[in-house]
Amino acid sequence: MPRPGRPAPAEACPGWPEKACADAAVEKVRLLALAVTQAMDGRSIRSVAGEVGVDFSTLSDLLAGRTWPDSATVARLEVGLDRSLWPPHEGVED
Repeated sequence: MPRPGRPAPAEACPGWPEKACADAAVEKVRLLALAVTQAMDGRSIRSVAGEVGVDFSTLSDLLAGRTWPDSATVARLEVGLDRSLWPPHEGVED
């Protein structure tokens, strides 16, 4: 469930997950959701959730943009899917 005062990522990003988000933090979560979807390689949410040790509803909510992922979820997904999923930061260098 989203924290009070902070909309769910999909609420802050019309066109989730196909269209880029103006908010950089929301865009990170959108890119994460896309990376997870790609890493799932056509497997079901329930199957992947069981494989990586994440609750089905947690993974479903992440992919749908209904909630902000926590670091434990991201870590379990990266370890369980054996790849980096969190998008790199593309900030401006000084």
